[in-house]
Amino acid sequence: MDFQKYQQEYIVQGSDKPAPAKAFDTDATRVEQRFFQMSLAKQNRREAWDGMQRLYYCNDWQWIVNGDDFNAPIRFPTLRDITMALTDKYMEDLPEAVLLPHFDEDKHLITAKKAYIEYIQRQPQYKKVRRMAIQDMFMAGDGFLRVGYFHIKKKLGGAEEPETLYRDVGISYVSYRDVFVDESATTLHDPQGEMGARDIIIRRLMPYSRFVEEIAPREGFNTAGVMSEAFIQTIGVDYLVTNSREIMEKAPVQMVKLYEYENVETDEYIVVANGHTIFKGSLKKHRGVKGFDLINYKFEPRNDSFWSNCLGELLAPHIYAKDQIFNLELMNLKLSLQPVLAVSGDFGYNPRVHVLQPGGIWTAGSKLQGKVADNIAPIVTGK
Repeated sequence: MDFQKYQQEYIVQGSDKPAPAKAFDTDATRVEQRFFQMSLAKQNRREAWDGMQRLYYCNDWQWIVNGDDFNAPIRFPTLRDITMALTDKYMEDLPEAVLLPHFDEDKHLITAKKAYIEYIQRQPQYKKVRRMAIQDMFMAGDGFLRVGYFHIKKKLGGAEEPETLYRDVGISYVSYRDVFVDESATTLHDPQGEMGARDIIIRRLMPYSRFVEEIAPREGFNTAGVMSEAFIQTIGVDYLVTNSREIMEKAPVQMVKLYEYENVETDEYIVVANGHTIFKGSLKKHRGVKGFDLINYKFEPRNDSFWSNCLGELLAPHIYAKDQIFNLELMNLKLSLQPVLAVSGDFGYNPRVHVLQPGGIWTAGSKLQGKVADNIAPIVTGK
């Protein structure tokens, strides 16, 4: 994919002439270039993620609609059962943070902070998003949660001024498909700065109406000139992991694609919406942290890559072997109880005509000598 060509051939909606190159928006160009480079480093993991989806949703909806098919192998939700069992176990673990006072007079502050942390952890939102991140950890190898101070405003009932809906420390779920990390990093956070990431990008896709209500009212954001696009057009060169169902359900929706760029070396926080820079400021000031506002759950870390191995990569050979053995036994049982009837003759086996299935009959291609009943015999396979 030629990124520069993609930039120059960006077509204005409703016009047959290409728009001028957006070189004047240097921040947007730089963020999109970083996204392109991070996406290439992530490409080899997408094949494994696609395989895990097929292994997790093994039978999908075809069995419900079409029912049993003799030639179709039966698959069992082994990966799903193991993932759910491990997720339940991980949700029962101890708190992740331990607070200790430096001085005796700080004990009351530590008590208050512990109580506040426990209050947040008891919230339904925290439990829900944490469970989603843990499931991603097993499915894709990495799960992500976003933590920080959130101030959400929205206009309700036609009010002129937006009303505050949420203003507190909170936590939110981020899909592993929407996190893009510095291609030279092997870990997200590193206080020594040797293996940690320099910058990251968090992608968000939202309907245009939500963009207007949620993003536009934020202080310091300039959303003028941002146009909505159809879902398929919006994903562009995003390497978004999609399937036919996702495209079918979202194609008519008018979307806005956001890139939230965070750089810990330069203390930058830049938000790009459909190729337009709508905010640029300090990461520490806007997000309230010196580093990235992400928590990364890892299943089996790798020393040579940021992206970890997932559970399915370890279990796939066992799952396939178990399912294959069961299907061979099932096929043998079906053919033993309802063997194929073959009429003897000088005909050759043709898989298009002589279907190997329970109760099937192969007919001869020439005239038979004697009684037909004397020339019919069952073929029991798998013995």
